[in-house]
Amino acid sequence: MLMVSDLHYSTRPFRGRDESKVFEALYRAVQAEKPYLLLSAGDFGEEATEEMFRRILKQTSILSLKN
Repeated sequence: MLMVSDLHYSTRPFRGRDESKVFEALYRAVQAEKPYLLLSAGDFGEEATEEMFRRILKQTSILSLKN
C-alpha cells in the first residue's frame, strides 16, 4: 500500500514550487512501488481532473479518505 496526502495539483506556482508535476511524480512512485492500493488522505487540488487519474488507475486502485 502507498499512502499520499495533500498533493495540491495546480498549474500556478505556490510559494515558488511548481505543483504542476505532482501527478507525474505520483505516477512514477506507483510504477516503482507497485502498491496494491493507493490510499489518499485527500487534497489532490481543485484543478485535478479525472484524466490525471487514468494512468494511475491502470496500475493500482485508489481509496480516498476525504470528508
